[in-house]
Amino acid sequence: MDLSADTLVYWAPQQPAKASAAVPIQRPDAGFTVLRSRWQRDGAYALLQHEQGVARIGGVGREHPDALVFLWAARGHCLLLDSGYGYYEVHEAVNQPEAHNGVLIDGEGSWHVDAFAEDAGMGDDLQWATATTSFGGVDWQRSVVLLGESALLVVDRLEPNDGQAHDYTLVLHGPSMDFAMEAGLVRWGAGELELQLTMLGAPTGQWSPRAAQHGFTRTLEDHTALDVTVPDSGAITLVTLALAVRDGDDAIVSDDASARWSQGSVTADGRLDWRGESWSF
Repeated sequence: MDLSADTLVYWAPQQPAKASAAVPIQRPDAGFTVLRSRWQRDGAYALLQHEQGVARIGGVGREHPDALVFLWAARGHCLLLDSGYGYYEVHEAVNQPEAHNGVLIDGEGSWHVDAFAEDAGMGDDLQWATATTSFGGVDWQRSVVLLGESALLVVDRLEPNDGQAHDYTLVLHGPSMDFAMEAGLVRWGAGELELQLTMLGAPTGQWSPRAAQHGFTRTLEDHTALDVTVPDSGAITLVTLALAVRDGDDAIVSDDASARWSQGSVTADGRLDWRGESWSF
């Protein structure tokens, strides 16, 4: 047994445990990046998937078409959720492309394609991760940006690599069936919170809610998903801003060119103004 002085210091009960700093954790070989505001349960958390190579192929028995999908939790609630794995008998209810927060190209998802971590970093109460993939004749870059404790920004850049126009469908899964949509603003109820969400770069006439299910144990639960379709398009940028609101303490105000809330604003080309600093994603 090693009883060196260092070992005894590490074991000393009077030494309080200290959590490491909440910084972006990017694991390209494992296929994910984690962003978090802090380590407590009610801290903000986002995950971006980018499996490739062994990480993707090794899990093929339970593999989902989830290149560049994400999930987001804030203020103690999972707000933009993944549909999970469920159990074997109902696996097909949650393993389809439309069961994840991703993008469909001409109605098809990212079956058996590699995705690649590109970048990650942080600023003043801000963390981001960027990853890329290609399928269906389209190159897709996604940036997920965690903004403080209660906001999330997602920027999707889609560009055909085959010289053809394509139909793009952005899929988003909210926390409940308590859903409303009006004037370019989507609202989901989430316990004592309200999830507010808007999208720039997509005509509101193509926003379509639908019933969906998720399952993290042997029980499937219902929620409302939102499909946002941009038909017959070339290169486009889609900007999604989500806000966790408690007791009406904030609100998104948007038009075709930008979305604003109390702590910042973002434009349709992915330029973010956050606490006096400018960022481009």
